[in-house]
Amino acid sequence: MSMNQTANYHLNQWSPEDKVLREEFNADNSKLDGALAELEKAIPVVKLGEWVVPQATGQFQIDLGDIHLGDYARLRFSIQGTDWTGTAGLRLNGVSAGYRHLWLSDLNDESNTLLPIAYWNYCSGWAELYPMMNGTAFYSSVLQALSETKTTGGVGMGLMSSVPYDQIQTIQLACKDTADTVGAGTKLALYGLRY
Repeated sequence: MSMNQTANYHLNQWSPEDKVLREEFNADNSKLDGALAELEKAIPVVKLGEWVVPQATGQFQIDLGDIHLGDYARLRFSIQGTDWTGTAGLRLNGVSAGYRHLWLSDLNDESNTLLPIAYWNYCSGWAELYPMMNGTAFYSSVLQALSETKTTGGVGMGLMSSVPYDQIQTIQLACKDTADTVGAGTKLALYGLRY
C-alpha cells in the first residue's frame, strides 16, 4: 500500500518497502484517463490529418467520413503549394458548380467551379470552412511567390449553399482548368477548431 501521493492528482507514490496494490494502480490509471480526457476537450485546435500530394494531379481528395463535423466550429486547411499550374481551390463533395466567391475581380459569380485558393507556382497559407444558416462559408488567406523577388497575397471568401457544413463528406483540392495540376510535394494539414 502506498503511503505517499502526488500533489496535484493524488497518484500513488510507492516507497521501496510499500506493497504495490492492483486497486491503487487501477485507480491511478482511471484518474489519468479522466484528466487526459478533460485536457483533450479543453484544447481548442485538433489536428485531424496531414497529407503530401505524391504526384502532380488535377485533384487530390480528402475523405471526412471519420470526422464528426458537429464537434468543430470550423475546419482549417494549412497549405504549402509546390509547382502549381493555374488556379487551384477547394470543392465540397465533388460538386463543381454553384460556388459564390469574392476574390480579386471575381465578384459573387455563381459560375465558379471551386473556392479558389491560389493561382501560382508556390503558395503558402490557409483556408477555412465554417457553417452558415444557408450552407458552408469559406475564407482563405494565401501568400504566393511569383518569382524569387516578387510575392503577392490573396484573400478570398465565398459560400456554397448546396452543401451544408455538417454534410461535407469529402473535400477536394482541385484545379480550375483540366489542363492544370497541383504539384507533387504540396503539403496539406487539416485542423478542427472547437467552439
